[in-house]
Amino acid sequence: METHTHTHTHPHTSNHIRIHQHNEIIIKQLEHSSISIVSKILIYSRCNIKKGEGVKRIVSGIMLALIMLSTLTLALNIQHAKSQQSTTLKIVDAATGSSSITIGSETEPIPKGGIPFAIKVVLEGSVSNLMTYQVGIIFDPTAINCTNAYNPKNDPNYIFYGKDLVEAKYIENTRGEAVIGAALLNPADAVTIEGGILCMINFTALKTGTFTLSFETTTDTFLLNNQCLDIPFQIQGFTLTVYGFTAHKPQIIIATVDVQPQALNLKSRGKWVTVYIKLPEGYNVADINRRTILLNGTIPVDPFWISKPIKSVIGDYDNDTIPDLMVKFDRQQIINYIMANVDLSRLYEERFMTITLTVTGKLNDGTPFQGSDTIKIILPMPRCWRLLAKLGIYPL
Repeated sequence: METHTHTHTHPHTSNHIRIHQHNEIIIKQLEHSSISIVSKILIYSRCNIKKGEGVKRIVSGIMLALIMLSTLTLALNIQHAKSQQSTTLKIVDAATGSSSITIGSETEPIPKGGIPFAIKVVLEGSVSNLMTYQVGIIFDPTAINCTNAYNPKNDPNYIFYGKDLVEAKYIENTRGEAVIGAALLNPADAVTIEGGILCMINFTALKTGTFTLSFETTTDTFLLNNQCLDIPFQIQGFTLTVYGFTAHKPQIIIATVDVQPQALNLKSRGKWVTVYIKLPEGYNVADINRRTILLNGTIPVDPFWISKPIKSVIGDYDNDTIPDLMVKFDRQQIINYIMANVDLSRLYEERFMTITLTVTGKLNDGTPFQGSDTIKIILPMPRCWRLLAKLGIYPL
């Protein structure tokens, strides 16, 4: 465990925590309080809008309470408190009190919304005249999101149970930070206690692995007594292990390929052969890199169709609600390829054959895909060509 003793004597000067709606709460509390007019003026001034700023100054309710306390401290000339006994702040599982938990299953995937879990921050050991606390928890935002943070004011184990207080919180999942705290409004209510709960925080685990929740102790985590002085403490973090079954993606994605026309006249003067590509669930045809597509490993997509916007060539041509990517190949290139690779004696003899055309390519991330379709090829020819074919001459 680490020990942290803060050197600042006026933590209310920190503006790291950003709270938007506590100024009015503080002002209402002040209107019914008995503190000096000077103290009220100082606090009201922190809530006002400065001329030319155009926006209200954002000040933490906790920090405003500390302004009040520091002003009272100066006015009453209170001496520094004696050193505190050993105090530890711990992050523990809300249900078990353990400093580490394992969630999820090795045989089940992580649900789409993640796996929820909750922690509580507890104070262990003795603390004297605790007036204010603030807790900052940092986490990996790619693996964990914070969904809520609150002070359990109705729990008898809450450190400030039954006291009048002001509270504030700040959650930022982009950076991976949750900050929450509270300050007592009456210095006479400062607590001397042997342990208790400071706050509860709810999270969601998003991916598998082992992760930590830690205290941010530079500015965001502190304990203050009723003289606005830091109370030293040690810290203990939290370890989370998340299990989840992850299906390995195939080395090659098997695509569904539909070649049109299904019957190709080898004497046709048409311009294109159209291919519709469909990917299995979990993949998006918009992610296909059209420049990597080849027909039978040889013929590329015609450049004219590569240049078209991707959205213009994605549709549902067969009305099965699954998107297809449409690509077109030069028909004459395909005919030339077929004639160079087919059994010509059999083709001239039968005039009809069934062949397989295979489309390969890659997604933008390099993942390969492949799919095949069969079509019939037709070779119309005059009777004299048949005679030449019997002599081993194959006119085209």
